[in-house]
Amino acid sequence: NIEEDTERTKVMVDALKSHPAFQTFFVSSEIEWPLDMSSPSRQRMMEDLGFLPEDVKGPVFIMPGVISDDDQALRFKRYYYLRAQGDVVRNAHIAKIVKNAAPDVITWADPFRLAPMLGTFKNLDMISTWTYSTPDPKYMLSIESLKAAARLEKKKVMPTVTLLNYPGSLHPGLPDLAHLSDFIAMSGDRYKICQWINLSRQPDFLCTYFSQELNPLNEEASEKPFKYNPEILEAMRSLDKEVVMPAGPLLKNLTPAPRKIAL
Repeated sequence: NIEEDTERTKVMVDALKSHPAFQTFFVSSEIEWPLDMSSPSRQRMMEDLGFLPEDVKGPVFIMPGVISDDDQALRFKRYYYLRAQGDVVRNAHIAKIVKNAAPDVITWADPFRLAPMLGTFKNLDMISTWTYSTPDPKYMLSIESLKAAARLEKKKVMPTVTLLNYPGSLHPGLPDLAHLSDFIAMSGDRYKICQWINLSRQPDFLCTYFSQELNPLNEEASEKPFKYNPEILEAMRSLDKEVVMPAGPLLKNLTPAPRKIAL
């Protein structure tokens, strides 16, 4: 609950605020909690929306392909992600605590993929999302969505390349749960392509999601070389050493090229 989160955050930030390496604070925001359907919650929905989820009507279009702001399904989604689900309120509260103790620390959350709407990152400095690059990295222009959202809310952006790839799917959505245990490690070449695309669009930060499940030192590594792939570690090291560290300051100060040129 928010009281426990408040106490944990205060203790953590007080312990770290004077450390020079403490520059960012990650607030998890998976946004996958089920909606509370208790009687008080349903009464609150009726008061705020005038209808319940099971009574949603529509869709209401104002022109082909454009949904009205009064569309009930849209109104319910906004209500769910911005208020009822709770992460937005919780994250905004935690960000204030962090900023009070360490004003220069950059607060951020992800993913943007499940709720790509303005307002879901209130009080945070930066938004992020994961890139699952199947089948072609050039199709996964998540950074363009991030930059569009960040521009309106004046936030920083950090595209995150996840090294977990799920054969047969763009990302591990609900219909694809059977794939969750069958992920493989991204190849070194694919990783470099993904990060080159991100670099070409001038992000504020670059991020790589490396799960312990991918550790090539695991006992099962020799039996599952596609999952525990040591080449990805070398690809990460070489890209950082040869490109990101020496050229990063230059890339951040260039004028962004039109997307078709950058790709």
